[in-house]
Amino acid sequence: MERVSVIGSLRDGRDAALPMALTTGLNAWMRQLVFRMVAWDADARPSAVEVLDELDADQWASGSLDR
Repeated sequence: MERVSVIGSLRDGRDAALPMALTTGLNAWMRQLVFRMVAWDADARPSAVEVLDELDADQWASGSLDR
């Protein structure tokens, strides 16, 4: 039941619903990505490829991707 409540809060855009461990050092773009991933409208949710592309782009930008 708690999981349903947390996901509902995330869908409403309340980032206070994110567990404290996730919010420590979390970039604003990552927070927005999480909100988009739990959107009610399936068309508004990013695909798995889009999520991976965003994560990859952040790793390239931060220089933490070893390639």
